[in-house]
Amino acid sequence: MTAAVDLQFQGPFSLLSREPPSLFDEPAAQKPGIYLWAVPYHLGGYLPIYVGETGASIAQRNKDHVIQTLGGNYRVCDPDRLPFGEARVIWNGLWRKDCRHRLGEYLHRVEELLPAIRRELLLEVVFVAPAKLESRLRRRIEGAVAGHIRSQPPPACSLLPSDIRYHLRRSTETPVAVRISIPVNVLGLPSVLSA
Repeated sequence: MTAAVDLQFQGPFSLLSREPPSLFDEPAAQKPGIYLWAVPYHLGGYLPIYVGETGASIAQRNKDHVIQTLGGNYRVCDPDRLPFGEARVIWNGLWRKDCRHRLGEYLHRVEELLPAIRRELLLEVVFVAPAKLESRLRRRIEGAVAGHIRSQPPPACSLLPSDIRYHLRRSTETPVAVRISIPVNVLGLPSVLSA
């Protein structure tokens, strides 16, 4: 490995409330980088539920996520089960190939689903690691973080969906060491990995 990247996560930040501080008011979220969605684990720390990256601002990308969630495009889980590491799906979203035809069903169920969607968004927090990196490297790091979390035993891997595709390092690419720091315990998140 010839290069190294330091990812310094900040947070947790809230999506819908002011407590903890709002992601959308956070200066670090106005930059590109890597971000991690998580929920508080009932035994302490946080369980990761999504790893993302963006070359635009982290706040803008997460605004898109919130809009997609409220619009039914993204999966929704029972918010009462998430802190226990259980991804009990109550709406599988519209983006998956076998679900794209279900908009009518979502619209029919929207009044039932919106309270759960709101509670899930209130529960979820975001950690941000501002990083001005070339797009391909940023995607490799995102993929390496998600891959490491997926390789961990439950409950660390329990909430990260298995059908989200991430970019991994190609055999022709030189490995890059990634050092990760975060102010709280996020289960399954390593302190060092290779991307």
